[in-house]
Amino acid sequence: MIRIDFKEYRKYIVVAIIILTLYLAYLIVKPILIPILTGGVLAYIFYPLYKLINKKIKIKAVSAALISFLIILLVFIPGFFLVNAVSGEIYQAYILGKQRIGVGLISECINKDTGICNIVNLIRGYTSEPRVQFYLDQGLGKLSSNLAETLTSFVEFSMFQTLPALAPISLVRFVSPN
Repeated sequence: MIRIDFKEYRKYIVVAIIILTLYLAYLIVKPILIPILTGGVLAYIFYPLYKLINKKIKIKAVSAALISFLIILLVFIPGFFLVNAVSGEIYQAYILGKQRIGVGLISECINKDTGICNIVNLIRGYTSEPRVQFYLDQGLGKLSSNLAETLTSFVEFSMFQTLPALAPISLVRFVSPN
């Protein structure tokens, strides 16, 4: 029977346990790591402006609330324009897709001797059937509505989850005596 001397492997076991513990700690912290780093970067960027406003107002809580409000505006105003532009593009893509389905998705081949042209004509024949056009139209409608719904849910999450999370921070900062 072979005897294993655990004293020899003890240091490797300790190192493995430490590495496993660090990895598990990383998995726990990973979801909040990006927001913490982003908050640190924003704090570093806006701290000089905070100091300038604090010199003028001389109330730290009001200065912090103004900076928080400014950061929220700088994030959500461009986001609003981005959402507006993307929703317009979704609608235009939907209209263009409906037109292409109505006219025919694939134009006629010029050189009819090639194998690719035969494949294109075969696909064109299938997509010209009314039943296939109906399903393509339905799929395009569902795709555009899903994209618009995803965009809307992202905006709702941003507005109704992020802003209320920031409000207590500003309120605590505003009410605190320091």
